[in-house]
Amino acid sequence: AAMSKSLKIMERMVNQNTFDEIAQDYKYWDDQSDSFKEGEGTLLPLWKFWTEKVRRKHVTALCWNPQHHDMFAVGYGSYDFMKQGSGVICCFSLKNPSHPEYSFTT
Repeated sequence: AAMSKSLKIMERMVNQNTFDEIAQDYKYWDDQSDSFKEGEGTLLPLWKFWTEKVRRKHVTALCWNPQHHDMFAVGYGSYDFMKQGSGVICCFSLKNPSHPEYSFTT
């Protein structure tokens, strides 16, 4: 258990360095064209939280973790009542956006 926890921390540190440029762009990015748009701005896409398990599924829920502010859970499923199938719940961290920390098939 201790080795697994240590590996997860190391993976987060490596990924944090990998995605540092994106985080800096988010923090300091300023679009000059925003000054010409009244009442609206430009949104810079940062990450795509996705895994192969959720292919062809819709996001049906999203909830931020109140204790760990960098983590959130996403529910994937179907909005079509006649085509219900299995769903997936994925827990993502902003410290490691490359893949979910945990995933559960429902």
